[in-house]
Amino acid sequence: MKLSKQTIGILVAGMAVALGGILFLQYRFLQRSLELKDQTFRQNVLAALNAAVAVIEEADARDRFLLFVSDSTGHRPMTFSYSDTKKRVLKRDSGQTVMVSAFTTGGGSSTALVGDKLSYQLGTQQKVTVKVFDPFGKLDTVLVDAKKGEGKHELTLPGEKMKKGVYIIQVRTDSLFSTYRWDGAGGAVSFEMPAKQIDGERIISRITQTVAGKEAPPLSERINNEQVDSVVARFLQQGGIDFPYEFEVRDKKDSLVAGRVSGNAAMARESAFTVPVFSHDFSGMPATLMVRFPDYKSQLMKEFIPESVLHLLFVGVVLASFGFTVRTMLRQKELGERVTDFINNMTHEFKTPLSTIALASEALRRPDVLRMKKKIAEYNNVIADENTRMRKQIEKILHMAALEEGEVEFRRELLDVHAIIDKAVAAASVPVSTRGGTLTTLLDARRSIVAGDSVHIENVIRNVLDNAEKYSSDAPTIVVTTGNSEHHLVIRVIDHGIGMAQEHAARAFEKYYRVPTGNLHDVKGFGIGLSYVKLVVEKHGGTASIQSEKGSGTTVELRLPVVS
Repeated sequence: MKLSKQTIGILVAGMAVALGGILFLQYRFLQRSLELKDQTFRQNVLAALNAAVAVIEEADARDRFLLFVSDSTGHRPMTFSYSDTKKRVLKRDSGQTVMVSAFTTGGGSSTALVGDKLSYQLGTQQKVTVKVFDPFGKLDTVLVDAKKGEGKHELTLPGEKMKKGVYIIQVRTDSLFSTYRWDGAGGAVSFEMPAKQIDGERIISRITQTVAGKEAPPLSERINNEQVDSVVARFLQQGGIDFPYEFEVRDKKDSLVAGRVSGNAAMARESAFTVPVFSHDFSGMPATLMVRFPDYKSQLMKEFIPESVLHLLFVGVVLASFGFTVRTMLRQKELGERVTDFINNMTHEFKTPLSTIALASEALRRPDVLRMKKKIAEYNNVIADENTRMRKQIEKILHMAALEEGEVEFRRELLDVHAIIDKAVAAASVPVSTRGGTLTTLLDARRSIVAGDSVHIENVIRNVLDNAEKYSSDAPTIVVTTGNSEHHLVIRVIDHGIGMAQEHAARAFEKYYRVPTGNLHDVKGFGIGLSYVKLVVEKHGGTASIQSEKGSGTTVELRLPVVS
């Protein structure tokens, strides 16, 4: 397939469409990942808040019931009646209210709490679990969880942990469930019922309201900031949510009951997660818990930074590969054009000497010429000169290829570059003077000794002088100067020829590159002279550069390291 402009355009268009598709898919993938992350976050938050509300409601119900049974005001003895149990009586003993059981369930089980000593009586071998926790879950310790034999067992409570605050002590056996409310200020109350009568923790709320026979206290007494903040924080953390949050609890009249927000502005419902509190409460006082995450969006985006960086990195790799591919294609196309131009130039360069050789050979076969020794010698000289000319051109091409492949080794010897310049200038003066021009030198360098290969350095000077002569339209005016810059010998070849535009000057050292002239071959050459110059100078540790302006001439500067 020919690498034409149309072909390259089609390939570039196809790659651009594919790259656009990749970018779109990457964007959609990130967008959907963000939506999924947001959806999962919302589900986790709502699950955590519902769990927190359940704990708040259970703590409230338990606290209300236990506060009721431990009320120090004058209570008449209360009885609790169940279909399959005997009566339980609430009585006061030694200034401390205690709930005791006046029945047995067939297992002969009972519990008692005196000071920090908890005792329990078992009529048969049973599984026993003793647990201590606070209403909000800050302390949750299992003291006993094992099978115990028949008889009386005693346990000392962790008094150091229970010095302050209110704690719940639960005792479960196969035939009994006993709950004590421990107040660090002193005292404890208990409520016991058969295990088979327990139908979830929420039964306590109904028992409370049935027993109390009075309305629940205001929401402001049932909910406080520390309680809500602690429970919400715990369940959010369990759900893997560690974003900073604000919360408010409002009653059905939208009055603030509790809350922790930054600033004085009320929390907007549309920007917060909301769950009902006490929605099934018999007191008819429901509330709403609202939680908002101020930095949620920014924090969520931060979590996507590593993935986004990887996506951008991969897209960058694709873009770089795309750009490199396009650039390589264009350079290959240009190189192909240069090679074609090189072949055309080489054909043109060889066509003239071959035609001359052919004419001379034809003339030597003529009988009249064979009788003239002077003509034979003249035609032989023509053939020899043209043959030498073609051989030098071929050697130049082969020599350049060998240099590029690194097959040529440079000799290293001390050279006086001024002497080499003089020799090259003497050879180049002939064609310059033939055209009526001048070639002068200003060799002002005080240090002109370099370590290098004399043949190649002389070829470099000759190539630059040859270009200066070839690209001068009128009588050439060429000046060669030398000077020193730090540890370098600086050689400048200045001409006042046709020059070239800056974009061509920047590429003049590229192999096969020639300033475009269409199909004209008015200047001889293959486009390898300056590339040879740059290659040799760089092999000697130096640099080559060119400054030119169209119509104002060209300056070629060579820098070679000098020997101290």
